[in-house]
Formats: sequence, C-alpha cells, structure tokens
Amino acid sequence: MSTTPDTIVLLPEDELPLLPPRTPLRRPVAGLALAFCLGIGLGLEIPGTPLIVLATGGAFALLALLWRQRGIADFLLAASLACAGWAQATLVAHNPSAREITALLARPAEYVAVLGEIRDAPTGQRDDRTGEMIWTFPVRLEGLRRITHWQRAAGEIEGRIRVAGSVTPPQFGERWLLTGLLGPYQRWRAGGETPAGYRLAADFVASRRLAEAHASLYGLCLETRAACADLLGRGLEKFPEQTGLLRAMMLGTREDIGDALFRDFSVTGTLHIIAVSGTHVAVIALLLLAILRTAGLTQPYWFFGLAPLLTFYTLMTGLAPSAIRACIMALLFWIGPLLQRRPDGLLALAWSAILILAWDPTQWLDMGFILSYTAVLGLLLFYPPLAACVRRGLSADPWQLQAEARSRRWARATARYVILLAATSLAACLATTPITARYFNLISPVALLANLAVVPAAGLMMVLGCLTLVGGALWLPLAGIFNSANLLVITFITRCTEWSAVLPGGHFFVRSPGWPVIAVYYALLAAALLGGPRTRRGLVVGLVFLFGSFVWHAATDRNLAIHLWRLGDATVALVDAPGGDKLLVNTGPRILARDLLRRIHAEGVGQLRALVLTRGTTAQAGGACELLRQVPTRELWLTSGSAPPETQLCAQRQNVTERHLEAGQLFPLAGGAELEVFHPAHGLRTRRVEDRALIFRIARGPLAVLFLNDAGGGALAQLGARPAEPAASFVLAEKIEALPPASWARLATRAVITPASEHRETQEAQATLEHSGLRLWRMAEGTALHIRWPDDRYRARKTPITLDPSPTTPTTF
Repeated sequence: MSTTPDTIVLLPEDELPLLPPRTPLRRPVAGLALAFCLGIGLGLEIPGTPLIVLATGGAFALLALLWRQRGIADFLLAASLACAGWAQATLVAHNPSAREITALLARPAEYVAVLGEIRDAPTGQRDDRTGEMIWTFPVRLEGLRRITHWQRAAGEIEGRIRVAGSVTPPQFGERWLLTGLLGPYQRWRAGGETPAGYRLAADFVASRRLAEAHASLYGLCLETRAACADLLGRGLEKFPEQTGLLRAMMLGTREDIGDALFRDFSVTGTLHIIAVSGTHVAVIALLLLAILRTAGLTQPYWFFGLAPLLTFYTLMTGLAPSAIRACIMALLFWIGPLLQRRPDGLLALAWSAILILAWDPTQWLDMGFILSYTAVLGLLLFYPPLAACVRRGLSADPWQLQAEARSRRWARATARYVILLAATSLAACLATTPITARYFNLISPVALLANLAVVPAAGLMMVLGCLTLVGGALWLPLAGIFNSANLLVITFITRCTEWSAVLPGGHFFVRSPGWPVIAVYYALLAAALLGGPRTRRGLVVGLVFLFGSFVWHAATDRNLAIHLWRLGDATVALVDAPGGDKLLVNTGPRILARDLLRRIHAEGVGQLRALVLTRGTTAQAGGACELLRQVPTRELWLTSGSAPPETQLCAQRQNVTERHLEAGQLFPLAGGAELEVFHPAHGLRTRRVEDRALIFRIARGPLAVLFLNDAGGGALAQLGARPAEPAASFVLAEKIEALPPASWARLATRAVITPASEHRETQEAQATLEHSGLRLWRMAEGTALHIRWPDDRYRARKTPITLDPSPTTPTTF
C-alpha cells in the first residue's frame, strides 16, 4: 500500500478563509458588582431610609424577574443590587441606634470612661523624645460613662495609649476599662481632612485590664504571627530595618519599618510589596500547590487544601483589605476546576468586591481598598493586550529553516521576561496614576524601573521567608541560615529603593487633579482598550500633545502664590514661586509636622529652595527637623537665635547650607518677585529673642506681603523708626497690640492677617483696628488662606476664614 505525502497549499493572505469572530465572554457579575459599589458609595455620602430603599430594591428585583426583555431585566437587577448596597452602607455608616457614639456624646470631644474589648493586635510607634511606646488598637464598645452613670454603647473606636517601653500593651481579646479624651479624628484625603471615626486618647494610669483574652481562631492566628515574627528575626538582631521589612512582607506588620525607608517605598511606587496582597498570596499559593501536587492530589481537589491554609494566612496577616481581596480571588479562582468551570480573574475580582463591601461598606473609603482593586483591574484589562504585543514582537520566525542558536533563544526569553514584567508594572500604573495623583499628590515614573528589580527580588525574598518558617519550625538553627541568605536579597531591595528615590525626576508632587480630568483620562484608556489601531494612534498623538502643553505651561508659568496655614500657635507660609524657588516660612510644632508635609505636597511642592525660620521657639520651628528629613531643602535661612541647636544639627546631617539674614539683604525670586529683609540689623544685640525675630517682605510689582510674624515690640519699634516704613498690601502679624492703629494703617494698605485670639488685650486691639477702617482677617487654628498673583492681578481665596468675605466667595483686588 503506497502512501503519498501530505500536500501543503499556501494561499495568499486575501484568499484565506474567514473564521467567525470569537464571541466575547459575558460577565454579568462584573456589572452587578459595579452597581453594588455605586450603591455603597451613594449610601456613604447620602444616607437614605433603609426600609424605603430596601422596598425599592425589592420592587426592582421583582420587576427583573417578571420582565421578558433581557437588557431591561439586567438593568432592573443592577438597580436592585445598588439599592441593597445603599441600604447596607446607610445602616453601617449612619447607624440610627441610640447606642452609637454619635448619639451618646453631647459635645464633639468629652473625657469619658469606656468598657470594651480589644479587637485586633495593637500597633506601636516609639516616641523618640521620651522613649515611650504609643499603641493603637480597635476597641469594640460595650459601655460608656461620662460622670457617674454608665450607658450601653455599640460600635467600634480607635484606642490610643502611651506606656513605658517595658509595659505590655492591651492585647487582642482582652476587656479593658479605658479612661481618656474621646473625640472624632480625621484623615487627609485629596488636600483636605475628612472624618474617619472616633479616637480615645487613654490615660494608662486611669485604665485597667478587666479580663484576659478568651480562646478564638483569630487569637490563635495572632499567636502564630508572633511566633513567625520571632523566627523571621533569628540571626538578624543587628539589622532591625531589614528585619522589619521581612516581617512586613511576610506578615503585614509595618511598625518596625523606619520612616525614611517607608517614604522611599512610597515615592518609588514599590509600597505594594510591603502590603500583603496578590503577589504574596500567589507565592504562598504556589508553594502550597507544589506540596499538594507532590502529595498526589489532583487539580479539582486543590481547593480543599488551599482554602483553609490561605484563610489562616489571611487571618494571620491582620485581615488587611488587600490580603482579603487576594485570598477571596484565589479561592474563587481555584474553585472553578472543582465546579468544572474555567477560572476567570475578572469574575473573582467582582465577587470579592461584593463580599467585602457587603461585610464592611466603609472599606469603600479606604485608600488601600481602592488602590488594590484598581491595580488588579488594570492588570486584568491592560496586561493581556500589552503582553500580546510583546509576544508578537519577540516570537521566533516561524519560517526560519535552520534551528535557532541557544544563545539567541536565551536572549529572547530573557528579553520577553523583562519586557513582560515591565508591561505588568505599566498596566498597574496606568490604572492607579490618577488616584495616587489625587489622593497622594504623587506621580512616580521611576516605578516602572524600580519594579523591574524589586518585584522579582521580593518573590525570592518570600520563598526564602517561607523556607525560614518551615525550616525553623523543624529545627531552629535553620531559621538563622535562611535569614542570613535572605539578608542579601533584603539589602538589594532596600538599596534599589533608596537609589530610585533619589533619582532626578523619578518622582514629583502635583496638585490634586479634578474629577473631570480623571474621567477624561479613564475615558481615553477605555477608548484605547476598545478602539482599533487608528484610534490608538490618534490617542497617542493626543497624549503627546497634552504632555507637551503641560511642559510648555510649566516652563512659562509666572504665577506666584503664598499659602498660609494656621498650625497650632504658628502661622506657616509657603511661598510658591515658579520653578524651584519654593520657600517655607516656619514649620509649626513637631506634632503637626506630618500635617504640614501633606499640605506642602498637596500644593505640588516636593523640594524647597530654603526653610526660613523667624524664631527658634518650638511653636514656630518644632517641626523643622522632621521637614528637613522628609523634604529636600537647599538652604536654611535664619537669624541669630532663630533656630534651635538640634535644628542646625539636622541641617548639617542633611547637607543643608545655613544662611544668616540681616537687614538690607535682597533675594530675587522667580516670576519677577523679590524678598527684602528689614530686621534684624547687622550687629544687633538684645537679650530678648523676640526682638531678634526675622522681618521681611515679598513683593512683585505694586503688591507685597510683609511678614512680621511674632516679632516683639522692640523689633516693631525699630521697624517704625525707619525713615520710610515698608508698606505692603498685606501684613502678617501675631501681636496686633504691639503697635498703635495709625502704624498699622501705614504698614498695610489692604488688610492685616492675624490669628484669632481669646486674649482680651488682643481682642481689644483687633476691635480698635477694625473700627479705624482697616480690614482685619483672623485665622483660626487649622484654617488656610491663599494669596495669588496670576498674570499680575491679585486674588485672595480663603478656605475657611473667620471673617468676611465668606469662605466660598473669592475676593479680587
């Protein structure tokens, strides 16, 4: 029997048979999850009547069952789920119960005693000045006492207690009687403060433990975490920073990471590796799958081995939103083979969002939740097309007759791996950049480069960490051996992060973009994802044009602004000149240093030309050291006695140049402005520090701001004795009573900006100024005032100010 070889017929490309297009996979759960999330957001912002909302949702669900048309039925079902989310968020965030804190407190803040149970392991932070530990923990309320009688209470608050370093803090499951000041606290979001809950600043002496913790699964998980933390520290006692990073990656505990290293991870876009998330759960799952496969368990039954172990690991890491999301997604992904269904990442993401928000709707306000889901959604949507382009570009030539050399195959495989890793980072950055820009005022182009080195090293670090835990449990010396090997990987990660953080142009701060800008950005991404090649080319051209316009505007910007903030007992000013001429006048107290940093970054300022200190008091310059460590600063401007010795020592450590200012000096600023110093005079000798305070004026054209700050009567008298008084449009002064109204009228042509005061003498002086016809602006603590010179036209905007004009009405001069 003869055989003939198969004949291969090559057809021209235009004669190839057309295949039917692939039907897109329908994912109705994704739409339902979006509707549920919208309902949650609506319930958090606009509380409704739960019964009415639930009845409306039930009516929508009934209509969806009865309606025959598919599209309308889907819409009704989505509306029903949105109503369910609205009702759930209303009940949780706006609980009408009389036992809630909002109903029990008669004033915004009260000194009370509360009875409650500690609901999680405490997190600690050491006070560098006193050596004490500040422990923070959630408390589930059972009762509240104001003066004499107890009231039943419900809900959860944040407890904070200060103890000596050797004292054991409250532990999970213990019942405590805590006494202290209870009041609301806020979090910084998109350039402003938003309510976040209630916090009790407890007095340790007046508080006491009532009952020990009872046995529970979560308590067992926390005990296991403590034992694992001890194993991960074996042999690394001399490397506390590296130990803290290892524990953060493996167990989710961040309290041992230093502020400088945490900042480096934040600005380089690599902070995700120290938050237990998909990468960590994936490494754990792969190790577990290897064990299950070795044990002979087939794929449909892997779920039964993964589910309890991943759940235990998630509980052990503290139930962070990213860890819960990753655990639920992994379980939903691997339950597919058990149910004979193909795993789908987008469906797993949608179901995890529904389950988490149904359990705790307030997660919708948590930035970790939003960033985690946005990043994963970006990976699911943008990585496949990017990866397809990479594979097409780096695939071998199918028509090549000769076998490809091994070196070329290795080179191609290496290039494919590196570029695919970069595509992964790019997909996540494309999705999260607008959110980080709005809520953290940060854009980090270096993240693409940093993740190429950090992510693979983090995976290796996780594997070695798992070997430490397993080996240390079998034989304790193995923990030290694996930790010593892991030290090299940890050091590599920290060095890469530190180098990326100082890379010029690697990251920069921006003002929060508006929601319309964010909507346009995501619309362009959607068009690029769904459109054809022509649409994508047009979008690329448009984005290049927009980027060029942004660069041109930044290069030609001549706007000058002065931002004033009342922090504690000090008025802090940020002189925002074009380019790199950014000056910060005073810092406020040390306790508000982080608040000041957030305000500076919210104005798009990431580095300073100079920090100007008018006096050396803790109220004016207490946060100087923290600011010099966090914000790159070129110079420190001061006078004799206007900077504490520790501030000057911090400046020397940060290589900041000191410049002593004297009367007569003139400093040009970008945008046509100049700074002129009026006090102190050269060789001035006085015992009173307030009489050596710095007085200067910033002017551009006919408009100027005179900074008297907290200068004493002697300094103001010397200023008034000048042949020509330095008049200005606005005068910033602390001590109104130090000069008569006639002198203020000569100094200020527009208004005097002064802090709101409860002192009778100051109030009388302020009233006298107002009666004389001079406009007076009082700044209460926490308020802000913004002075701008756009296009040589002066405009002041206040948010909020205790005096007219109203906070929402801009005033133009």
